[in-house]
Amino acid sequence: MLNHNTVVTTIMSNMGLYKAFDAEGINYEKTTVGDKYVFECMVNNDFILGGYQCNQSVCDCSFEKCI
Repeated sequence: MLNHNTVVTTIMSNMGLYKAFDAEGINYEKTTVGDKYVFECMVNNDFILGGYQCNQSVCDCSFEKCI
């Protein structure tokens, strides 16, 4: 379950991603590009899932599980 039903993305995320989130009723926050900004938004807002595109893959920034 997502905290606050929200995923953190960056301004470079694909419009298709946002359409899919909208279709599923999932909220999203957009940040400046970089894991630093995704993580900062996650910590400041108690979100548990975020990510950004890097080298044609999606990097999981769910740091709560990694620390």
